[in-house]
Amino acid sequence: MMPNTSSNISPGHPLERIARYLNPSDLAAFRQACADPEMTMQAIADSWLSTWRTSLMGSDIQRLETLAADEDLAKHVNVISIADDSESLDPYVTSELPSLERSYDIWPRNDAGTVVSSEIGVAALQALFRQQRLRPETIVIRDYRIAAVNFDLCSEMSVVRNLFVPKAFDRSDQSPVFALARDVIRSSDLAITSIQLKPGTDPSSQGSALSLPRFQNQASTLVLGSPGVSVVRIHLSPAHQGRSFGFSMLKSAELRLDDECAPYWIEQVFCRAVALDALHISIRCQLGTTIPAEKVLMKLRTFSLAHSRVPAEAIYSFLSASAHTLAELELRQVTLAFGFTWSEVLSTLATRLVAMTSFSLQLLREAAEGYMPLDWCDLMEEHLEE
Repeated sequence: MMPNTSSNISPGHPLERIARYLNPSDLAAFRQACADPEMTMQAIADSWLSTWRTSLMGSDIQRLETLAADEDLAKHVNVISIADDSESLDPYVTSELPSLERSYDIWPRNDAGTVVSSEIGVAALQALFRQQRLRPETIVIRDYRIAAVNFDLCSEMSVVRNLFVPKAFDRSDQSPVFALARDVIRSSDLAITSIQLKPGTDPSSQGSALSLPRFQNQASTLVLGSPGVSVVRIHLSPAHQGRSFGFSMLKSAELRLDDECAPYWIEQVFCRAVALDALHISIRCQLGTTIPAEKVLMKLRTFSLAHSRVPAEAIYSFLSASAHTLAELELRQVTLAFGFTWSEVLSTLATRLVAMTSFSLQLLREAAEGYMPLDWCDLMEEHLEE
């Protein structure tokens, strides 16, 4: 039977070991759960360990390494959720403004807004994966960036202003989270089955700093900026971890790529993901060289290219192995590089993609024609009917 009070739990008991790994703020709730006679050891371990949150900084990474060394408890960790403390400091979502009496784990970033993974515990996490001391089913990476205007509207933010460099960001840019995801899984010997980009829904501002009396007494309404939030979920096969599977089991992927991380993701996904069935991709950079068609292994059923500027050869190369499998094609807000026309590209695709049953074309542009949207749906329909 479960001990129902903390006083009769020995120091070596699993519950006391769990308590050592928790944040101090969680201990009261944990002790209350332990005192419930209806709660089993399995239920408590699953409740407090199944989703493990870490910033990969300071004491967080130390707790993670200690937990991973405890084999009996580490097996309960199914989800590793990676995020820093930015959201807890954003006046858009909280009235608990920063304090000099607390320390905060805020990721260091370069001038492009990308997390400098070498300055946080990414290498330590990779080692835990390679050693199979942690075998999660899912890795969740949450990139939260506070709007620059909030630092000016709330004087209390000066306490942590130096932690947020740079403050300005393109809130539509989701590529920084993919750069961090690349760093986490690279050299980790994981077996990846899917990569999902979850919409970063703006948290409600009802409990924000604007609820404080000093803001309510303002003659004019202050408007705080909403954050930029990007969330990537990487699903894994723990049974195949440590066996050099890498991307070979990947079935579906959603990617947003920039200059820094595009080479890695394109190489891994296009040339190694032999089981890939569905790909949704946005490329926010100039492709230096197109992957040779003979190196592309993925045989897609669904392909979506959006918010990208690419040469025609890149599109042909991406789909080179999917001629007899691709059923659904989406091209949305795609600009062809100079020297190509959509008339030629769509005619070629309609001829090559013999298994295609549906397509969606939206705001297709040609670099030589400026930014005039072109509608080529009729052309594709004619080829599909032939």
